[in-house]
Amino acid sequence: MTTNINYVSEDFALIMTDRRSSYGLKGEFGYTDEIDKLINLKNLGWATGMGLYNFIEPFLKKLSNSRIDTVDDIVEIYNRILERTYNDFPLFREKLKDSSVCFSFAIPNKDGSPNLVVAVLERKQKLFRC
Repeated sequence: MTTNINYVSEDFALIMTDRRSSYGLKGEFGYTDEIDKLINLKNLGWATGMGLYNFIEPFLKKLSNSRIDTVDDIVEIYNRILERTYNDFPLFREKLKDSSVCFSFAIPNKDGSPNLVVAVLERKQKLFRC
């Protein structure tokens, strides 16, 4: 089971995750505590995910190698990888519904002041901003 903790205040945004990864749909093949789930969004902030490895891993890899200027860039990558995973792994569709990603970063407002964002994307819900 993965734990993600997100917090945002006027002065900073914080995102934390554990390092455990389980093998099998219900961890029946064991686990490891040596996985680095937190990725750097190239001078913006951080991202992580929880749920189906076949979705989370390619999403985080694509995100870490992409130029991100807006939240919409992240949503577009999320939707593209989600659709690909949904089509490539039909047996995991139920597990995919329980997967989510979260990210925390700072982007400037129009007046140049910092705007701290923590957001969660998941199939069951829409985008949440704090």
